[in-house]
Amino acid sequence: LSQGMGRAVFVDSSVDACRTIAANLEHCGLRDRGTVVRERAEVFFSRPDAVLARLGKPCFDLVTITPPYEEVDYGELLNAVATSESLVGDGSLVVVEYPVELGSLPAAVGSRLKGL
Repeated sequence: LSQGMGRAVFVDSSVDACRTIAANLEHCGLRDRGTVVRERAEVFFSRPDAVLARLGKPCFDLVTITPPYEEVDYGELLNAVATSESLVGDGSLVVVEYPVELGSLPAAVGSRLKGL
């Protein structure tokens, strides 16, 4: 948001993390440009429609994924993104942070996500 993004949706399953995000938005004067959703990312990815409707958007332009490394199944997570009906569309960019110990992510997930 501080770098020019119009709006952002922050999804986290931790109550403490969501409180911190909301407090940071308030502190930075960005509360009206940020939405905080307390939910597991995989669940949110499967049904983002209510948030997208509030934003007046058909899909997200940018999705960044920075999960807790040891607590996530990357295959399940990326499959949730690739199979979502409305999370991403043509021209959407998905950025995934993952530990180098995994080697590399697959070059493609389904027919929708292509690695660089």
